[in-house]
Amino acid sequence: MTTQRWLITGGCGFIGTNLIIMLRQRIPNLTLCILDNLSIGRRETIMKIDPSIEVREADILDYKSCQNACSDCNVVIHLAASTGIAPSLNNPRVDFEINVRGTLNMLEAAREARVSSFILASSGAALGEVNPPYNEELAAKPTSPYGAGKLSCEGYTRAYTKSFGIPSTILRFSNVYGPFSLHKNSVVAKCMKNVLEKKSIIIYGDGSQTRDFIFVDDLCEAILCAIQKKGCGEIFHIGTNRETSIKDLVILIKQVIEREGKYRVEIAHMQRSEWEVVRNYADSTKAKKDLGFSIRTNLREGLQKTFDYFKESYTSQ
Repeated sequence: MTTQRWLITGGCGFIGTNLIIMLRQRIPNLTLCILDNLSIGRRETIMKIDPSIEVREADILDYKSCQNACSDCNVVIHLAASTGIAPSLNNPRVDFEINVRGTLNMLEAAREARVSSFILASSGAALGEVNPPYNEELAAKPTSPYGAGKLSCEGYTRAYTKSFGIPSTILRFSNVYGPFSLHKNSVVAKCMKNVLEKKSIIIYGDGSQTRDFIFVDDLCEAILCAIQKKGCGEIFHIGTNRETSIKDLVILIKQVIEREGKYRVEIAHMQRSEWEVVRNYADSTKAKKDLGFSIRTNLREGLQKTFDYFKESYTSQ
């Protein structure tokens, strides 16, 4: 493994940055390359981790750039994407171009390079309107352009494995949170930014809607587990097997933040959007059985680590 070269698309982003930190700790001699358009992530963040990492500033919509980045790589971890349901509702065409056409570009480049492993970052949104817990046997019923796009990416990835023999694994991520998510508008990140900006935490509706919150280090462990397996286009749900309501999450965030006595958490309510999924959590039994994946970080511990990062980041701005 130490003689290999791995490519991470979107590697300057939230998950990519945490993954690189883990890889440098576990496999220090591994050669890493990042393909990122730097629209969100920052090259400087990666350079602080390891200045020897190659960062190629390019877009996955540019096929030639995908070819060049893949040409001498053994493993491709495809994280680059337009994320979130709301942006896909605002501009479905952009969501399609980045997520579907960008993924097709990466798959074709990976096919030409004959990579030994292709990891696709997908989402539970691909399933859409189904009763939880989410598992790999449920029929997908996407309710948003984002979910439909991710389902299409999964289909193309599996097709490239079956048609061209590219070993691939599809990971459906649950709601990921953790350090280096300052730019994110996900639930945990928004709550913590609001507190530091002396704004109220917003709960939409009564807060009874549920999600599966997974700490980013645990998610990165799942990616590494998947790379060890010769993929055959299988899908795995990566989550905690735990259903947490937004109301309970906010209470826990309030406890973590106010414990120091420096910050005060105010809570406000707004109307819930019609398109919002009411219940969502994953059954990761298959990932545990076939990949050896397991959760190591409980929610309180993960929230504390995340808030410690947010405090430091806001102080340094």
